[in-house]
Amino acid sequence: MSARKEWAAQMIARAPGAPSYGSPEWCALPESSPAKVAAVVIAAESWARDGDELEERLRHEVLALSRANKQAEDGEYVAQMNTSPIRRPAPAELEAEFWEWIRGDVA
Repeated sequence: MSARKEWAAQMIARAPGAPSYGSPEWCALPESSPAKVAAVVIAAESWARDGDELEERLRHEVLALSRANKQAEDGEYVAQMNTSPIRRPAPAELEAEFWEWIRGDVA
């Protein structure tokens, strides 16, 4: 655990159940209240943690979007291939033609 996180955990532990930063309950606390300080530290840690995890979160988001885009493209391709007027031989037909060619049975 980083020094920042250790310090924050100690400050937050001094006042469990601190009110949310900026709430009316928080505003009513005296400036020297450990709960007031803990609420500020909780808010700061939330902001810092968001920044700490930003790169990884964005990497996962971009990967998920890339995969979704690829699936959509593949779906469009398959739909186009299924409706194409060009007749494509089945794999068994291709194999039969191959063996005919190998044996020299082709005219």
